[in-house]
Amino acid sequence: MASGDDKLTVNKGLELSFADPVSSLKVEDVQVSEVPQHDAESSTADPDLAGTISSEPNIRRRIGLLTMVALCFNICSSWAGLSTSIQIALLQGGPVTLIYGTILITAIYLCISLLIAELGSVYPTAGGQYHFTSILAPERMTRSLSYACGFITVFQWVSSGAAVMVITATQIMALVGYFNPGAQGEAWQLFLIYQVIGVLALFCNLFILNKLPIMHTIGFILSIAIFLATFIGILSRASPMATHEFVWTTFINQTGWSDGVCFLTGLITPAFMYGGLDGALHLSEEARNPRKIVPRACVGVIIVGFCTAFPFGIALLYSISDFQAIIGSSGFVPFEINAQGLRSGDAAAALLCAGCVLGFFILNALLQSSSRLVWSFARDDGFAFSHIIRRVHSVLNVPLWATFLNWLLLALCGFLILASPIDYTPVVLGIVGILGLINWVVYARRHFKGPRIQLEDRPVSGIEVRVE
Repeated sequence: MASGDDKLTVNKGLELSFADPVSSLKVEDVQVSEVPQHDAESSTADPDLAGTISSEPNIRRRIGLLTMVALCFNICSSWAGLSTSIQIALLQGGPVTLIYGTILITAIYLCISLLIAELGSVYPTAGGQYHFTSILAPERMTRSLSYACGFITVFQWVSSGAAVMVITATQIMALVGYFNPGAQGEAWQLFLIYQVIGVLALFCNLFILNKLPIMHTIGFILSIAIFLATFIGILSRASPMATHEFVWTTFINQTGWSDGVCFLTGLITPAFMYGGLDGALHLSEEARNPRKIVPRACVGVIIVGFCTAFPFGIALLYSISDFQAIIGSSGFVPFEINAQGLRSGDAAAALLCAGCVLGFFILNALLQSSSRLVWSFARDDGFAFSHIIRRVHSVLNVPLWATFLNWLLLALCGFLILASPIDYTPVVLGIVGILGLINWVVYARRHFKGPRIQLEDRPVSGIEVRVE
């Protein structure tokens, strides 16, 4: 029988059973007492609340609820994401895909946000999804599945950052083309602008952002201000406006595929609205009260995103007076739509200037979140040279080398701009897959530990059973 010092704790409502016969066990030998409820809020003062056991120093907690919501919204920027990728939906389903696809995708992402909010409230770690995978996967597949999820998530964030940088650089080139109609934009010019944007974001992340987290709030306010200015402007100035039939019932298929496939591929635009939804997870270890802040931010960004993107998409459709000119445009399509809706190229250019500034705030938030994911993955020895990448700079209070690695990967992605104008998606995916496999075989298979979670830090309510 168990010794007098042995204790067994089970949750309320569960049946307690033993593998060995317990015929000699008497009722009076069992002592039952309540296990006190751990206060999740008070435990946030513990610097190791995040649950990952690491010898590396932690980053100081400075992010509150408002800053976290602002940061996550800046990463997604749902209305701006819809606007900058609207050409895909217009060609692959038209208004039907844009409007009803937004509703469908929002419902799906709301379910996803509720799921990660629940997991994030229990395991608030910077690793996010790959930590959850390690905890929930079958034991024999824990390390391999966790590694695959972590590696894929890292490069998903890199691709998102590259997309933001390309869009911002394209906006700048569109402005140059508007004010200098004779100028011919070259690929090398776009490449240089792309790299300058990346260097500025790196500088801001290393030296400014951690000391002034209010920058995320400023970016959020700027985003809402541009949204309102554009929304009100195009609705009040557009003439003639598109018909109700065009906005609500028109389906356009210029893909050559069936209507069903066309609709599904057109969902890229509404899905782009919520890219980076997991940003709050990767900043859990910098939040003051992550068990509450992270879930609220994950769900809040969906609510705010839909409330801005859905009416904005409808307004854009109503403001289109010449649809053929839009889909046939060789320039920046959002600029063409705003120019039609506002009936002023200068007004559209002013909004585009503001959009370039907004793109910088988006990239800053994205680089901060993705660098924390890389930092977490390095703490679990997911990369070669992890002992260097996981270091936190004692003065800057940022994971210096993780941020540098993110910037380097973004800079390398920029060289695709100089290549021939074809779809390199299969090539990039193949390279990422090969790199992930090589890294696993050469290094991670022996060193990757997966997350080490302190389950005792979780809020617990149960009964204590003492067997004597």
